[in-house]
Amino acid sequence: MLCKIGGNIIDTKCKIIVQQANSVGIECTDGPRQSLFDQVIHKWPTVFDQCHEIYSSFGRAGLSLLGHVNYADTDDGHIVAVCFTKVPADGTFVVDHNALECCFRDIADYAYEYEMTVAIPYKLGIEISDHEWSKILDIIGRCFCWSNTRCYIYQYD
Repeated sequence: MLCKIGGNIIDTKCKIIVQQANSVGIECTDGPRQSLFDQVIHKWPTVFDQCHEIYSSFGRAGLSLLGHVNYADTDDGHIVAVCFTKVPADGTFVVDHNALECCFRDIADYAYEYEMTVAIPYKLGIEISDHEWSKILDIIGRCFCWSNTRCYIYQYD
């Protein structure tokens, strides 16, 4: 079940918080234009540590993180599901739809098995067109449609 609600995903009561990341490394920013990932790692620094370890491990082994989910436990009982779905393209990063679908299928299975609710940021917390978001919502719907998992799309204004 997909529901759209307003609010900051950082303050969610959902057990799993979905966070998207690129497949090649971590970049953090400070200041007023912080990304959602920056907010996540400022609230839960262990998420950064776990992601950094994953990047290092996969990089040393010459493996790609694309389509992989890292479930990072936080100190307040949340699980941040870091989805490695963005690939470099023309000086920026774009969402790889196949990788995104792999990640959401994994999260749907995990949430269903452990009876957890899922919070997903509106437009994945990045700047994408409404058309692109519509395609992504279709992917989310396909991945979660078979379960009774409650999935909330958080739109923060």
